[in-house]
Amino acid sequence: IQYINPNSELCKDFAKAFRTALTTDSQTQTKTEKTLKDYLLHQLMYYKPYSGKIRNRNTNKMQKNQIDLVQLVMEKMSINQKTQFEHYVDEKVQILEALVEYPDIYEMDEESQKQFIKNHSKSLGFSHIFIVNTEGIGFYIDEGVYRNQKEEPFFIDIMENDIFITEPFYKEDGNVIMTVCVSIYNEQQEKVGVLCGAIYLDSIQELIEK
Repeated sequence: IQYINPNSELCKDFAKAFRTALTTDSQTQTKTEKTLKDYLLHQLMYYKPYSGKIRNRNTNKMQKNQIDLVQLVMEKMSINQKTQFEHYVDEKVQILEALVEYPDIYEMDEESQKQFIKNHSKSLGFSHIFIVNTEGIGFYIDEGVYRNQKEEPFFIDIMENDIFITEPFYKEDGNVIMTVCVSIYNEQQEKVGVLCGAIYLDSIQELIEK
């Protein structure tokens, strides 16, 4: 799509499909339209336009690449929609930043963490919350299970950054999800773990549509 002729019928078909998906209500959208919306939300946060020069297949001349279907479609979306998306994610970061200030969280007592999160989980707006310690063991509170994530690139990212937001990815059930992570520090200002909250992109779509 990145190198497509903007005047071709195929490009028009893609543009029409994306625009239709954007204007379709979530209650009546097809599976394909939902996938296209998920893709566009991903691009809102992570899309980086190709820069440089390409060879025009029609004229065989080198030219600066200014043709990108996703970018063209994104321009049709309002600035307000993008602002809402970024505000939603920022709000989730702030929620986690507030939670890590509580002793129930930063003292790293699993029973206290479990009880504290369960008492507040419904009002936090995450699909699920988990805590990863500095040994790479993830405690998934809602499920009550532990996962060794020490060998995952995700573990390196959250240990090297005080705040880390994953790129959206597909779960086994087909839903698109992203994870917001905030470091946990004890009273001695030592990093003792990371508090993570997962967000389904469907919930962000519903917010934007409203």
